[in-house]
Amino acid sequence: MNIGSANICLNCANLSDNFECGLHNTEVEMNSFCDDHQHNINLNKESSCLNCASYQQSDCNYSDRSGEGMLCFDWKKA
Repeated sequence: MNIGSANICLNCANLSDNFECGLHNTEVEMNSFCDDHQHNINLNKESSCLNCASYQQSDCNYSDRSGEGMLCFDWKKA
């Protein structure tokens, strides 16, 4: 069986934490998609605050809530 990822807004690099497309400045749904999709290739099942480049840094937007097992739309590969 071959399993792949769908190019939907949920795994797009342009998605903000309030479900707004940063590229098109419009609100989207979890399963929305468009031709300008930019797949966030760094995100995987091992991603969490502990391996985010912003963890415990001044540029972390959620420092008061970040921790083990947590993940947000601002995650960046460490």
